[in-house]
Amino acid sequence: MSIKLVIADDAPFVVEVVRQIALEAGFDVVGQAFDGEEAVKIAHHQQPDVVLLDMVMPKKNGLVVAEEILSKFPKTKIIACSTVNDEDLIMKAIGAGCCDFISKPFSKDEIIRVIEKSVKEN
Repeated sequence: MSIKLVIADDAPFVVEVVRQIALEAGFDVVGQAFDGEEAVKIAHHQQPDVVLLDMVMPKKNGLVVAEEILSKFPKTKIIACSTVNDEDLIMKAIGAGCCDFISKPFSKDEIIRVIEKSVKEN
């Protein structure tokens, strides 16, 4: 079973790098979003297994996006990511329903491991 992944980050370079890593790992990248509103729309349309979600984005922040996605699709795994490695933000992300938090910059192996782990944990 291929993991259906949506990548949501306002930095196009980050989205492209993660997309390449995900494709090389055999994941099915079903959507890319560059702001919070777009992330919600794509997740609702594609119903991915996993959303890699930047916490600081235009239009809607990652906490709001996570809550909106999970309210309709509670089985979706949301991995929060941010350059802000702040314990308060991590706790808020987990409180919003995110299953994990990964700090940028992250390694290729780290992002693959976190995505695979999120799907295995039910």
